[in-house]
Amino acid sequence: MLAFAESVVDSCHGIRDDPQEVESFLNNPTTVFICSRHNPRGMGFLMRKPFRVQFKLKEDVDFGQVDAIVFLGIRLASQTPVFAVLLQELIPGSEEFISDLRRMIATKQDPDFEEINLVSLALSLLEWNRVTKFCSFCAGSLDSLRGGIKKHCSSCKLAQYPRIDPSIIVLILNPSGEKVLLARSPQYPKKMMTLVSGFLDASESVELAVIREVKEEVGLDVDAASIRYVTSQSWTAGRSLMLGCIARVSSETIVIADPKEIEMASWFERSQVLQGLSFWRDPDQNLDSLGSTEFFTPPPGLMAHFLLMSWISGKLDSLLSAR
Repeated sequence: MLAFAESVVDSCHGIRDDPQEVESFLNNPTTVFICSRHNPRGMGFLMRKPFRVQFKLKEDVDFGQVDAIVFLGIRLASQTPVFAVLLQELIPGSEEFISDLRRMIATKQDPDFEEINLVSLALSLLEWNRVTKFCSFCAGSLDSLRGGIKKHCSSCKLAQYPRIDPSIIVLILNPSGEKVLLARSPQYPKKMMTLVSGFLDASESVELAVIREVKEEVGLDVDAASIRYVTSQSWTAGRSLMLGCIARVSSETIVIADPKEIEMASWFERSQVLQGLSFWRDPDQNLDSLGSTEFFTPPPGLMAHFLLMSWISGKLDSLLSAR
């Protein structure tokens, strides 16, 4: 299952233009709030153990400490209104702590993908509200509209919306299709290997981005005719929409041009990749004590894990033929 792949709220687009309607949801006694705070590592949110969102009621939120508020919509799972708030300070409480989305996904304790999708939406919109303070055209002040999903310049009247940056992530197959390339960046957790990925350049197609990124990062030439789009996934950490692809290269000769980007890359057979994927199903292994673990992949729910599992299980062809 892919995280962020299912709708978890009714966005209520038909009523967002009416501030009174949004206000009525804010004052609804059943409304819940996702509380977030920005820190040097990025956007974090209030959690309760084990790795679940700590939803707050209105009376539990100090709105004097709120820098931004966004109406997310009606939560489909419970039919309750849900807002996200950006706090200046952490709400005190013995069972509460700030975490981030990566930690919520990378747990072996049966991640709740409905909550993960909800938090992803909340953090994405709160981060946009946090950094979008002035008009990008005239530097005028901005008014927040439609429950926090649109901004309007009070001077030049320019409308602004949350930015989405498209990127590619590609399952690279060797000429025979029996091996897959995995790589690691120095910024990754120790022993983690994953697929090549990168942002699209201006005026660049998905296919050209795949060819360029693979050549830049591992020095391999992609057969342009082999490139296939599989599926997509939003990724809040970078305001990104990841476009998952597969492609075949003409040789197995890897050349790493920039060790700051990719420090190592290698070819793996199915049995080896399966071992890396199985890390997330082994309760005796964890990120703090990897022990004899050769390598591990990104966790279930993420695009890299999904593409690798689809390749190992032979489901890639059926996914492509369904399109």
